[in-house]
Amino acid sequence: MAREEQEDMEQPLSWVDSGKSVLKPNIRHLWLCGVWPLPGSWMYDAYGVLGLVLGFWNAIESSLALYSCWGDMEETTLLLTSTFTIGCGTVKMVFFLSNQRQYYVLARRVDVLASLQSEFCSADPALAEIQQSAQKRGYRLTLGMLLLMFSQYPVWFPMPLIAHPEKRRLPFGQHYWDNNTHHYALSYVMQCAASARNTQLSFSVDLLFVSIMLLVSAQLQILTLRICRLKSENREVKSEDGVKYVKGMPTNTCDKMYENLCLCIETHQKILRYVK
Repeated sequence: MAREEQEDMEQPLSWVDSGKSVLKPNIRHLWLCGVWPLPGSWMYDAYGVLGLVLGFWNAIESSLALYSCWGDMEETTLLLTSTFTIGCGTVKMVFFLSNQRQYYVLARRVDVLASLQSEFCSADPALAEIQQSAQKRGYRLTLGMLLLMFSQYPVWFPMPLIAHPEKRRLPFGQHYWDNNTHHYALSYVMQCAASARNTQLSFSVDLLFVSIMLLVSAQLQILTLRICRLKSENREVKSEDGVKYVKGMPTNTCDKMYENLCLCIETHQKILRYVK
């Protein structure tokens, strides 16, 4: 039974499933980057392979350019910056594609985690506000960072054509071996495509984990508030005749508090297991 449940967790999410997930913007952006099928097809797989080809092509091109311009401080600095930025996206894509099922499990389990205390959130607006606030922060942070990256592309990509139109410069690595004379337009487009795709992917993977941490933190905040609201005077004392009683409260109230405390402990254990 546990094995079947694990296998279900490892199945790709559908487009409808992703729309219901608390990680909806992160999952769909990773789908747009070609690493998270919803579900996939041979065309989507080809799209993902194209991203890998762009990444590896850019790594080879940048290595050759670094070898050619080594010693020129300005060119080397610019090239190293772009190489590491784009290269990080390629490395993350390889890691993501080789561990896809673990990411599916991660997404499904965070949805389960988010529903752990839904009963209490639906009964208490203050608790519901904590969870909704975490989801909104994750969404705004994801959208804001990705839009920030998009805003950089119109500045970087056409700049060589605007600043030095006569020199036929490329946006990042220059082909010093042929002075950018061969396949200039193709190289220009491929550098722009590799940069846009890989920087978006790199930030998207990071933002996925940021959103998850915000959601887990919200669950811990909700749990903390639930524990704080347990009656502090729920303690046993001895009466003069030696009979135990609950000070100021009937026994059934004490039992209810004990039950709620047990539920809080159980929830805490589930959150810790997810974090682990």
